[in-house]
Amino acid sequence: MFYTYNLEIYAGKQPDGPFDISNKPTDVLKRMIAPLRGSGRNLTADNWFTAPDLVEELKEMKLSYVGTVKKNKRELPPEFVTTKSREVYSSSFGFNRSITLVSYVPKKNKTVILVSSFHHDKSLDSETGVKKKPSIITFYNSTKGGVDNVDKICATFSVARNIKCCPMNIFFTMLNVAGINSQIIYLGNDMKPIKRRLFLKQLSHELTSDELQRRSEKTIGIPLHIQSKLKRFCNCENVEEDKEETLETPSKRRRCITCTTDNVQRRLSRYECSKCKRALFIVTCYFLL
Repeated sequence: MFYTYNLEIYAGKQPDGPFDISNKPTDVLKRMIAPLRGSGRNLTADNWFTAPDLVEELKEMKLSYVGTVKKNKRELPPEFVTTKSREVYSSSFGFNRSITLVSYVPKKNKTVILVSSFHHDKSLDSETGVKKKPSIITFYNSTKGGVDNVDKICATFSVARNIKCCPMNIFFTMLNVAGINSQIIYLGNDMKPIKRRLFLKQLSHELTSDELQRRSEKTIGIPLHIQSKLKRFCNCENVEEDKEETLETPSKRRRCITCTTDNVQRRLSRYECSKCKRALFIVTCYFLL
């Protein structure tokens, strides 16, 4: 599941004050995983976040870490970086008390280096066959790509619009992520499986139904074609109560909207339209027999 547990908005360098925080990769990761301390979970990240000191700190927080390592790190032995005299599909392992380091050669003149505090042996994945991939690499491949998959799902059905207002772009992103999380929670409660398109449509209706019902009771200033569509959301009980109140307490005399628009004359009336609540002048005709 690609459930977004925590996120942080990058706003760049901020002036001195409460919002001036460090944007270093290790500091960002520590803030993101703060709610997970002591949970015993595993973190999978790319080489942007990987640092030997970080893996040691996470171990003290009872969190394991699996991630790729940049080849320019000073802590790496030269034998793990160089590819000379190394066979294709060969692996080199390094161990200390809590960290396992592996260097794998997937093809000629290329190495992939990973660090793990979750694995502590030289085990190879037998399902990879001739490639003889270490278990650390297969575990990394199976748990990576969470952020990329969330971005892909968001792009499939997105509420975002082409707009230059940054707060609105952030708001659109939050809606897309919230839509994915809500469907995961929906399916986690053993609900009937539903396509994401239909789920988002149903979710949008549920979120707007209360507001539509409120607007259907007071339609002053709304165009007539929209008023007719709002009738299906109208609560009949509340409308009847409003009608009874208006009958008991007649409104004050107001200027007739029809006479004002036609520029005929200025007429005052106590009567009003039951829908738009605008004053109307009623002409009474008497027939004498």
